[in-house]
Amino acid sequence: MKSFRVVLVCVVAVALGAAQVQAGVLFQETFPTDTANTAETVATYTNFTYAGGGNAYVSGGVLHFSGTRTNNNLRTTTGFPGDLLIQLQVGKNPGGGSANVGLWVGGNRLVFHPGYSPLPGAFRVEGPGGFGNRDMGFVPAPAVLHQMDVAVNAATGEFTIAVTNATNPDQVFAARFTNSGYSPGTDTIGPRRNTGGGNEIGLYDNLVISELRPAVPDTPWTAAIRASDPLHWYRLNETGTAIAVDYGRAGLNGVYRNGVQPGQPGIPAEGDLAARFDGYRDEVWLGAPDLSGPWSAEFVVLHRGVEDA
Repeated sequence: MKSFRVVLVCVVAVALGAAQVQAGVLFQETFPTDTANTAETVATYTNFTYAGGGNAYVSGGVLHFSGTRTNNNLRTTTGFPGDLLIQLQVGKNPGGGSANVGLWVGGNRLVFHPGYSPLPGAFRVEGPGGFGNRDMGFVPAPAVLHQMDVAVNAATGEFTIAVTNATNPDQVFAARFTNSGYSPGTDTIGPRRNTGGGNEIGLYDNLVISELRPAVPDTPWTAAIRASDPLHWYRLNETGTAIAVDYGRAGLNGVYRNGVQPGQPGIPAEGDLAARFDGYRDEVWLGAPDLSGPWSAEFVVLHRGVEDA
């Protein structure tokens, strides 16, 4: 097991009343300031799903969108220019066959596609920089909500996607694409019912949009690392997400896969958290080309296993 010096990322839920919901409405929230955490929540929606009926309505605290040809959507402007972490639970509608679920982020639609038959479920991205259906590596079960995390680098428009299999959390689909035209603070974000067909009829829950921020305040250790201007800096301090944030100059966010356990105790003197690797296939997926030229790497490791290496 390896333990890395890290700082907690915490997402704070901010409840938003759902009574105003109607077809095609655009919510603009007031945004709290939370300087104690590395992820500042800018918008939260909870407990929403699609249902038949031809409109958007609220019943029992649940937002319902219709399966009509009208563009029914729930969107949010972030209001912040920084890097974002978007979290949403998505699932196949019971009895809905190959129901797709789409998350719109600016000009892109990120599609969770549980019923794609040539592959055991698939994921695709439509719009600038996108890609076609890709094998997720697991069959999405019906009536189960899977966690989907999307980290966006505001400067480059690079999207890092992680979809965790709810029935086997060790299985995490990871993908990356770049939309250089992404405009933070202007582009809207949220689930949307597309025009026509059976697309995006599925289950949604707990949409949380947060701004990723460096830890405040720095410790002497983290201040020294920041001053060295590292190319990549993975603090491995996350909780509640499969995204491993890169605080370095290159901003290549990673994805925890194959059983990594974030949120573990780190170095007590620093008050940090760490990620646990059990030595069997655990990894932080980067999906990037090899580094060229000379480079060095530094790790803070606590070895608790029985293996020699």
